[in-house]
Amino acid sequence: MIRIASFNVENLFARPKVFDLSDWNAGAPVLKAYEKVSALPQKPRYKATDKIRIRDLLVALDIYVADGRGDWIGWVELAKEAVDETATRMTARVIREMPRSK
Repeated sequence: MIRIASFNVENLFARPKVFDLSDWNAGAPVLKAYEKVSALPQKPRYKATDKIRIRDLLVALDIYVADGRGDWIGWVELAKEAVDETATRMTARVIREMPRSK
């Protein structure tokens, strides 16, 4: 039997600054902007006003313009698409055929 597990331990090493403020209400505007900017990109198509709103919210969150690596924790990802079903089945076969440890 093979067990594959994944745990998100990132929170042990770093967490959003907004969670560490002494006054929870001070972080409310940041969390509200984050909520809005996270929802907008989910739209299938962006209107010009959506693009402007996304930019404005990123500026409000102080992540739109960085002076160096220390100013942001972002990254670039390649666009993804669903994996072909045959490829998924072949991967499952390889996993199934792996020798089992006793």
